[in-house]
Amino acid sequence: MKTLFKRCVVSIVLFAVGGLPPLASAAWIQEVVDNSRDVGFASQIGFHGDFHVVYFDNTNHVLKYAHQASGTPWTVENIGPGGHASLALDANGAPHIAFTVQSAGGTAVAHAVRTGPGQWATVTVDQGPSISDTSIAIGPNGAIHVAYRFGSQLKYAVNSPGTP
Repeated sequence: MKTLFKRCVVSIVLFAVGGLPPLASAAWIQEVVDNSRDVGFASQIGFHGDFHVVYFDNTNHVLKYAHQASGTPWTVENIGPGGHASLALDANGAPHIAFTVQSAGGTAVAHAVRTGPGQWATVTVDQGPSISDTSIAIGPNGAIHVAYRFGSQLKYAVNSPGTP
């Protein structure tokens, strides 16, 4: 235990005084996904043969989805109003998004799946006075798993495989 503590202290001290060795340099290629004004909040990225990004457009107050097949430009779509989004890709590469949206009762957590270019099937998972911080995963049988903050609680929901 003392050895572990000493290593942590040494690492913290080295980091604080700039004594850690630099990371190996690597070439990064940057490109613009969406050049609209005030976008990119709470971005989530996924890869399944192609790149997928979901993010918030603060100017228009909508969720957006961007997709790039290898060697092609980015395609950007509006999903609709919402926030606190998370992204998962199913076995076929279809994007699934868990997100929050304002509802009559306060806030709802919703699930959307892309059914075609610019087309999204959306269902409400739960609603309450205060929902935020979604996370989504797809199980090996295709079931959609969503975790989210519900007031001061953490909640979990799962659907039947094959349903939105």
